[in-house]
Amino acid sequence: MDYYNKIDEAYLTELQNPMRKLKFKVEILSHYEGAIGQITNDLSSVEVGSISINKEQGCRRSCSFTIIDRDEKYLPQVDSWFWYNRKLKLFIGVVVSNDIYWFPQGVFITKSATAHGKALAIEGIDKYGFLNGELNARMCLVEYQASVTNSKKGTKIADLIRDTLMLDLGNNIPLDPVEPLIDPIFYNAELYDDIVIDDGGYLGEIFDKLAEMYGANIYYDVNGRLRMERVFNYNLPSWYRHLSPQSSLGEVDITETDIDVQYNYDGVNIVTVTTDNTNGEIYSYTAKNENPQSPVCITSVGYKGLDGGTYYISLGDTTLDSGEEKCRMQAEYMLLQNTCMGTSVSFNYPNLPHLDVDNTIELTNEYYKFKKQLFLIQSLTIPLSNGEMSIEATNLQWLPFDTDCISIYCETSSDTMIISYNTNGGKDKNGNAITYENVKQAPNKQIVLQGADMYNENKLLAWTDSQGNKYNYGDVYTIPNNDTTLTAEWATGNEVAVTNTLSADSTIEFQSMSPSRCLIRYDDNEVVRRNTNAISTFKKNYSSGTHDTTIVSESDDLTNFDNAFDKETTTKIDCSKVKATYVNSPMGNGFENMTDFVFPTNMENLSANDGILTNCGNLTNITFPTVYFYTNRANSFLTNSKFVNGLELPYNLTFIPTVYVDGETGIEDIKYNEILKDSHVVGKLNIKASTTNKCVVYVNKETTRLVIYPATVQGRSYLMGKGVEGDLSGLQNIQIGRSTNINDTDGFASNTSATINLSLDFQSGNCTTQIPKNAFNGYSGNTINVTIYGNVTDSNGITLEDGAFCNMSNMTKLPMTNSTSLKVIPENCMNNLASLTSAATGYVVDVEGCNNMSNLTTLRIESSCEKVNGFNDCPKWFKQ
Repeated sequence: MDYYNKIDEAYLTELQNPMRKLKFKVEILSHYEGAIGQITNDLSSVEVGSISINKEQGCRRSCSFTIIDRDEKYLPQVDSWFWYNRKLKLFIGVVVSNDIYWFPQGVFITKSATAHGKALAIEGIDKYGFLNGELNARMCLVEYQASVTNSKKGTKIADLIRDTLMLDLGNNIPLDPVEPLIDPIFYNAELYDDIVIDDGGYLGEIFDKLAEMYGANIYYDVNGRLRMERVFNYNLPSWYRHLSPQSSLGEVDITETDIDVQYNYDGVNIVTVTTDNTNGEIYSYTAKNENPQSPVCITSVGYKGLDGGTYYISLGDTTLDSGEEKCRMQAEYMLLQNTCMGTSVSFNYPNLPHLDVDNTIELTNEYYKFKKQLFLIQSLTIPLSNGEMSIEATNLQWLPFDTDCISIYCETSSDTMIISYNTNGGKDKNGNAITYENVKQAPNKQIVLQGADMYNENKLLAWTDSQGNKYNYGDVYTIPNNDTTLTAEWATGNEVAVTNTLSADSTIEFQSMSPSRCLIRYDDNEVVRRNTNAISTFKKNYSSGTHDTTIVSESDDLTNFDNAFDKETTTKIDCSKVKATYVNSPMGNGFENMTDFVFPTNMENLSANDGILTNCGNLTNITFPTVYFYTNRANSFLTNSKFVNGLELPYNLTFIPTVYVDGETGIEDIKYNEILKDSHVVGKLNIKASTTNKCVVYVNKETTRLVIYPATVQGRSYLMGKGVEGDLSGLQNIQIGRSTNINDTDGFASNTSATINLSLDFQSGNCTTQIPKNAFNGYSGNTINVTIYGNVTDSNGITLEDGAFCNMSNMTKLPMTNSTSLKVIPENCMNNLASLTSAATGYVVDVEGCNNMSNLTTLRIESSCEKVNGFNDCPKWFKQ
């Protein structure tokens, strides 16, 4: 089983194993961060990659790795996985028995790709690269200003962050569509000073300035969400002291040769911040490192100040924070940052993928007098191998604040916050209403959110706070500085109902349809959920017989659709409740025993290269989308499948072939235009669908009737080649509707003996005006009925092309009804037709053919004909 972000006894025990096995994977993301692919086996083990994480403002994470591109599928190009602005997510997993404990390491943007032979080296940075100029994205071409207004309240900081992230990258997609996680203290806080970015600057400067002004950290976390967290909240400047260590290294003997301790003697232990206003009261605050345990405290080394002395800030609005409070927050923040840069320890240690910067570890070393000492992680370098990671950290006792005093303060009851749950209709497995007890904890403490045992039909759960921030059950939640109610939000996802028919007791495997949160409900009402953005696997022991299972995925990305179901036992798939409007990955392929398939009701685009309902052996009932939909991949749509009850392609379907035009010759090359190639339609094939360009329809010997008749006046079917290909030996009847254009065919219906009803149309768009080249040449049947629609005159009559109606040994009569006008009959047409009967009001002009028609009885030739050279040796016919 795969676990994500889970730390339990089994995982911690495995970390003590020096021979533990690690796994690595790269998840390829869309811009909206749904997973669209995954790389595991192709990661190079020779060119070992790494992840670097630094406790910095803005861009914290970078990565590098190498892929072995054996099949040329990773080569950088437009629409490939490694191109401009492409996103990926890295995971490191620890193998524990048959389980893998996965830990995300961040969402990265491809910064560069270097191909050397079949090796492709990738470098990436986290999403702050969109903001800080490293990817040259969102450069300000004019001066950009974010400021308060005089007529109403100023811009709220949280709104400013969200609005900035939703700015257009320049290609009609937002800079970052993922909702940021913002400290609740900033929800109502207003910007108190202008932030101006000069021409040529980048939007990240807004966030950098915000973090500096309000004493906050701003960065992208392991899941690719932008976080803005206030470092100092009123009287609690060093909240990180109260976090449990992410890992205890106390039992591991790290010798003095394994650890480096760095003391930068230019460190800072005093910072003064003053407001720069010239009118009114001027505020100031001085932060000092007077912690006797710190090696750089004032009593040990004297005063060590900033270059330039006093640091000035704008006073701005003092509604939320006083001038003195603003100076205090800024001064303490800068003192903390400078102390962390001035004193550090670094060492190597076996890979611990759950570690992150800005959290604590516990370390023991006799030489340096560290006894279960807490350290704040400053940087990590993590190899994508079984090698050791590098850790740089700061001893918490070296920081400027007195640990004991702060601990006493934090334990007072006035700082206890209440976290309550509103389950919003949630129930347990037995259908009973469920409640969770309130949690009382101090700010910045962490808890694990409830909800793993709560259900509400086939819906997905997320906890939301009053500001709309969403959290999953099982998430580690940091207590804010105010009482909070978390309300269960129940969301419907992309729901598929699947039926499995088993001949014997079996274990059936299911998977989520995409790398996203998912839920599965079995027919015995057992419900299982996965709270991870990865492909999840489920197994169920089913007895012989028929079983119905429901699978719900949060994302409308259907990349894993065909792997989600057991192809041997699946007999029905109902996708009517899938919300996705397009699919570009396989759907319904290789289900040999599937009889029923229901497409998503509102799916507009069915254009997967790898096939939709292909290689299926027993399709009986297909329900197509109810909206107008199309495919530009006819060659992989319903191909090589058997339709045992016939098939009707509905009027709301359009086939869109791809047309390439040679720039020099102007010759068209039409691709993806073969409809139903290698498929077996038993009985009637009724094509009401239209095409935007020329296509070929394939039938097989089990097809007895073919109807091509687009059902709307606007719709057209355009045919080419012979129009109808395949094994036509079983066809008994072909009906070609008036909205079907056969002008561009060559040898239309020449390879069949079926009765043919051909409708030609002058009424709606002059769809068909000619009998094309070699049409019916060699036709072995004995009935062709041609019906004309519209007002036919000598100026718009039917034109026959070379070879039409030739060598038809069984034809004795060619009826053309409704004012037939044969405008042009070339020499090589109707060479042995026994009888041609036209309407009395028809016309014939430009005649060269129609010779040796011994039984020709009726044909009207108007005196206005320019040339009448045909109809020789026709003893029963005479000119009128």
